[in-house]
Amino acid sequence: MVFLNGKIDKDIHVRIPPTLETEETKGKCYRLMKALYGLKQAGCLWHVALNMQLQAFGFRQCQAEPCVYTRGSKDTMVLLTVYVDDLPIIGATTPRVQLVQQQLSSMFSITDQGNISHNIGLNVHYDHEAHTLSIDQSRYMSWA
Repeated sequence: MVFLNGKIDKDIHVRIPPTLETEETKGKCYRLMKALYGLKQAGCLWHVALNMQLQAFGFRQCQAEPCVYTRGSKDTMVLLTVYVDDLPIIGATTPRVQLVQQQLSSMFSITDQGNISHNIGLNVHYDHEAHTLSIDQSRYMSWA
């Protein structure tokens, strides 16, 4: 569904797959109004839409890693990473993270997955008492 947020930058026409055709749709061609999963440029169009919105929310894109965005500094820092449609958010305070979630949900259909314990091959553990964050790839290494 995330790719539906990308605005198509040129006319693209499609046909209904033969297995889904009806008498009404048989032989007809349709112009796409939104990017669809599987479209060559769908990922790029989604990234452009997301990037524009994050910048409008005051995020800066990291020069060294363009899928990392930051906003604020020190005590107000919020860091957001992008992996297709996964957007883990960490921040100096819970209200800062919640504000970003509210901003994103005002523009996109999002689902809060809660605290992450693993993401893209990483194990993530936050110790609230010790205020430490541990990240490892042991799960990925045992699979590989």
